[in-house]
Amino acid sequence: MPQRKTEQEVREVLRLHKDGISQNKIHKMLGFDRTTIRQIVKNPTEYLYQSIQEFDINNVDRKVYAFILGVYLGDGYIVKTHRQNVFKIRIFCDAKYKNILEEISQSLEILFPNSKSLSRQHTSSNCIEIYLYSSHILKLFPQHGEGRKHERPIILEDWQKDIIDEYNIEFLKGLIYTDGSFYLSQNKYECCNFTNKSKDIIELCSNVMNNLDINHKIRTRNSGSVYYSYIIDIQSRKEMAKIPFRKSWHTLFLWYTNDVRREVRQKSNLSLVVKENFNVKCELGSG
Repeated sequence: MPQRKTEQEVREVLRLHKDGISQNKIHKMLGFDRTTIRQIVKNPTEYLYQSIQEFDINNVDRKVYAFILGVYLGDGYIVKTHRQNVFKIRIFCDAKYKNILEEISQSLEILFPNSKSLSRQHTSSNCIEIYLYSSHILKLFPQHGEGRKHERPIILEDWQKDIIDEYNIEFLKGLIYTDGSFYLSQNKYECCNFTNKSKDIIELCSNVMNNLDINHKIRTRNSGSVYYSYIIDIQSRKEMAKIPFRKSWHTLFLWYTNDVRREVRQKSNLSLVVKENFNVKCELGSG
């Protein structure tokens, strides 16, 4: 679907059209889709109205936004394209979690109904990149800035805090799906963790867990090293029961553990079988 244009871009199309330049030549000059040019020339007021309505914060699906904000902070980033005011949001996930990939793609298209989410697989890893182009991305993700997220402050605006307070679970789901994991402990009960290098993002995750009354621990891995990270651990059955979206992964745990057991039975090293059966881990995301 063609990318909607900004007011400045619409005015440029109208100026060229008023000067007697054909729509086909405007297409060649500006690189805009021909359908978009026809819509602008036919009714510029309606075109601009639809663009403004699309990104009125009051009209955004708050539940979906809470999820995608967590996804972006967990394992996404935004880049500027060569086109004026057009940005690209990129999300990375493990290729084997097709339900998560589909949910992220659909959620992006709900937030940006005039853009289409795309995906591609990285040949060097089992990683899928989901991406979408829009000139309105920064309106919904004002945390974008130069450098990596852990190298700069991540501070939410008041309207974002209001949405997260309303939809704590969706925000937490977005974080864990992209930069967290569910796994089976040595005692074979479910555990969960969230890993990130940004202390601000870790604090956001911790605050949401506190709001949901989920007891957790925060620790630092490789402190003092360039490979450091902060980790939030949930290692209690009682606390895990407070995470509603974990239930959908129960069958995944059973499938994954059985699959690992089948694979290691074929190996002759008995100690390897014991070791692998006690370290089953289902990663939910690429982080």
